Amino acid sequence: SLLQSSRNLHAVASWVWLRTHGCQATYPVFLDTRDVEVGMNVSVGRRCQIGGTIRLGDHASLGERTSSYGNVTIGRGTRLNPRCELRGTVSVGRYCAVGRDTTFQERVHDYTKLAVQHPLYERLLSTEAEDSSEGPITVSNDVWIGANALILSGVDIGDGAVIAGKSVVT
Repeated sequence: SLLQSSRNLHAVASWVWLRTHGCQATYPVFLDTRDVEVGMNVSVGRRCQIGGTIRLGDHASLGERTSSYGNVTIGRGTRLNPRCELRGTVSVGRYCAVGRDTTFQERVHDYTKLAVQHPLYERLLSTEAEDSSEGPITVSNDVWIGANALILSGVDIGDGAVIAGKSVVT
């Protein structure tokens, strides 16, 4: 179909762009941005989706199916295991290890409003629901984050911290 052909073309173009910029990318990958800065020996796994702005330090690694949308910085030598999700303004320092299925969520629904469901705002109130944020997420250097952790808005994690798997960090 035409849609599948377009998606395949997008994946090829994204993969070629990353490879020509020195990245070790595994096909297919999907770039929804050209605001990408890639250091030396960066690895991007298959089926990664990257949008917004992203800065990948030397020797950084994004595991397969990782998605990034917002203003994201990944420091030198940091490894994100498969299926991590980074949303909003997120900075992860140098030499961090992030377990699979970890989510960094800077923007969240504003639960103090009338309702948290976007369709209610769009259909009944003819407006858009606004997200809220307590500020960017900052992870310092040499941090270990276990699998399935959820890191929320405004969090600042210090050097050498260990975050247990399945933790919710607020």
